[in-house]
Amino acid sequence: GIMAVYKIVVPQGGYDGTNPTASGGEDIALDRGATRRVTQRVLTAQFGDGYSQRVKAGINPTDEIFNVKFGNRSRAEVNKLAAFFDRQSGSKFSLVVTEHNESDNTIKVVCDQYNITYVNSELHTLSATLKRVFEP
Repeated sequence: GIMAVYKIVVPQGGYDGTNPTASGGEDIALDRGATRRVTQRVLTAQFGDGYSQRVKAGINPTDEIFNVKFGNRSRAEVNKLAAFFDRQSGSKFSLVVTEHNESDNTIKVVCDQYNITYVNSELHTLSATLKRVFEP
């Protein structure tokens, strides 16, 4: 079977801010091996007899964190990605997830942190932490 495919969508102008709402743009595939960590947020009331009661915290009680990598890419591609993440500076963008021949599922994420590893003068690796957001 086909593995899950993850890609971020950089809209036209997403690197330099020119005409960011125009159609076009670029899809950038993530390396295989991306991880997804899910944490359920719950409110717990603990009672003295050992009994506890739990309820979901909010209308979207699931925190999803994706650790992704763009490995051994050209210096130019890594610099473009870093410019896009810098330009977004906490604003949401699209992560498209296609799992095992199913239809695309587009979710909104923010990138609060990324790291660049300088493999050599021409190849770099960018690792990023993407957090799912539930915003219009």
